[in-house]
Amino acid sequence: EDCADGLAKKLKEGTADAHKAAESVHFVKEFIKCRVDQQIYAQFVVNLYHIYQALEEALDANAEHPLIESLHFPDELERAETLKLDAEYYLGSNWQQETLPSKVTREYVQRLQQLKKEAPELLIPHAYTRYLGDLSGGQLLKKAAIRGMKLPADGSGVHFYNFRRIPDTMVFKNMYRARMDSLHADSATADRMVEEANYAFFLNTRIFQELDSLAGFEANPVPPPVTAPASSEAAKAYSAAKAAGCPFASLAAQGLPLPEGHPSSGETSVEPLQPKEESAPHQPPVTPQAAKMPWLQITGAVAVLGLIVALRARSK
Repeated sequence: EDCADGLAKKLKEGTADAHKAAESVHFVKEFIKCRVDQQIYAQFVVNLYHIYQALEEALDANAEHPLIESLHFPDELERAETLKLDAEYYLGSNWQQETLPSKVTREYVQRLQQLKKEAPELLIPHAYTRYLGDLSGGQLLKKAAIRGMKLPADGSGVHFYNFRRIPDTMVFKNMYRARMDSLHADSATADRMVEEANYAFFLNTRIFQELDSLAGFEANPVPPPVTAPASSEAAKAYSAAKAAGCPFASLAAQGLPLPEGHPSSGETSVEPLQPKEESAPHQPPVTPQAAKMPWLQITGAVAVLGLIVALRARSK
């Protein structure tokens, strides 16, 4: 059954809180007030380049997907090349060899690469949040960047915000939303898109907070979305379980295995599609010498204990 409400409306309403949270970050509020540090902004540009490069590669690879095809506008929307120009303006011609994307940016890129292979339909909410945002509030940020960093009038440093092949942004946005509303996406897929859009905002908010940290401002951690996005295979299992009146359908939706002996849709359980966590910090190995001399650890502990006793005795 197709989504009753238009997909564009569903995404907008379903991400209202996440959108508000992203706009309340210190970096964004300062940016809007034209208080923009050029070094911090340069890192922002580098982060955006890696995100858009991954997004646009994923969209190009799935350009004929039935849900993506009508929303794929590479000539009008693609931003990676414009971000290259901006990065070169701020950081010089060797910026790609001399810079790195932030930790959360790498997490974002990894997510997009996963979706490219495993759930291409979930690229749509990422495109929606990024491109329509760029065509809306992004135009205000362009003016703030020019004023705050006293940029030249020739567009240097803000190529990212210039959509030269879109003469009327309002007309284009209305057309894009109308095409989204005409997609034949069932309710389960639409719900997953809302979850993914919230996850996109979650990642963006954390990237803004990383920039705050670079500028010396610390912020409270952003709570993750209530529901973690699941893979397309998990969605199929959910749909099958729900159609059969299964009380465990919500388990299938998250890619979790159904109870033992429970009838399934004929497929094995699938893992939820989530970003891989970065490995824990490397711990130095125990040297052969230390392994042969455990008495060093014992005497060290005794020495510390003796020091504590001595300090307590002195304080009496």
